[in-house]
Amino acid sequence: MRILTWRMDNGFKELAEQDYRTKFALSLKDKDCLTILRALTFDGASPAVTIADIEELFDFIERKVLGKKMAGIGCEVGAGAAVFSAILAKRSDVSQMYAVEVCAPLVTELMPQVVLAIAGLHVEKVVGCIGDFNRLEIPDGSLDFIFDFFSLHHSADIGVTLLECRRVLRRGGMLIALDKARPDSMTDADHARMLNKEYDDTYKKQFGIPLTQRLSRRDNGEHEYRLKDWHIAFISGGFSRFEHFRLDNPSGGPLPLQIIKKGISFLPPRFQPFFSRFLPHGNDVFDLSWKNRIFTSTLGHFRKEISLLVAYAD
Repeated sequence: MRILTWRMDNGFKELAEQDYRTKFALSLKDKDCLTILRALTFDGASPAVTIADIEELFDFIERKVLGKKMAGIGCEVGAGAAVFSAILAKRSDVSQMYAVEVCAPLVTELMPQVVLAIAGLHVEKVVGCIGDFNRLEIPDGSLDFIFDFFSLHHSADIGVTLLECRRVLRRGGMLIALDKARPDSMTDADHARMLNKEYDDTYKKQFGIPLTQRLSRRDNGEHEYRLKDWHIAFISGGFSRFEHFRLDNPSGGPLPLQIIKKGISFLPPRFQPFFSRFLPHGNDVFDLSWKNRIFTSTLGHFRKEISLLVAYAD
């Protein structure tokens, strides 16, 4: 696979390479693809997830929500080891994938082995790009789709980032993000409390962080965008339409509730929110927005809920 190096602010580049997640990623260099996938891409939160699970989730989103496939020339932003880029590259409908990652060691050390293990004969369809998703060295209107897996929320200015994403998308293109949208009801005080929350010892042990080191979500580059923040940023960035769905696993809770959720999951996703809004849900400020909740058993080995954000460049 080809590797490109784009222009990037030196301070930003050095910060990324010194980050504890980078050191953790490089410690996985000699591990097999599934270990890297589960430990790095999913942060250990989905220890049983497989390539087939991801393919099934893609299929669900395309058939039930998008109504069309992710095809043509694509780009994964915040690609890490390019797991999703490699899976998409295996498809005959996808001609090329740009896998954009700010941390050079991840691109040069991990990405080639992961892409080869997953994409096989299609390895050359993936182009590893060492760069910042605010400065994509891709011509205007040249992409058919952009994919994000829990990376865009790390942007310090989501408006700037989405404006750049819109620039490189052709008319009729789309951005599909599996990310997190917080409730609109989240107050500024709640927002500050969330960002100042410190990681526990279990998290520090997992990533090799000294237990004596204080590490907050703010220190970790987290930015907790509300659903309305995403909406405003997408529309201001030039996208014509924006949709949000909360993907939930129907399992969990008392048995009667599981049965009801399972039943709702058989309905077309766009009809599900009418019924799911009557079901109990949490009110924790750390939760995702409950708007447009849909259930799918394809999340069996994933995190229990995900915000699906889709923006169209019509």
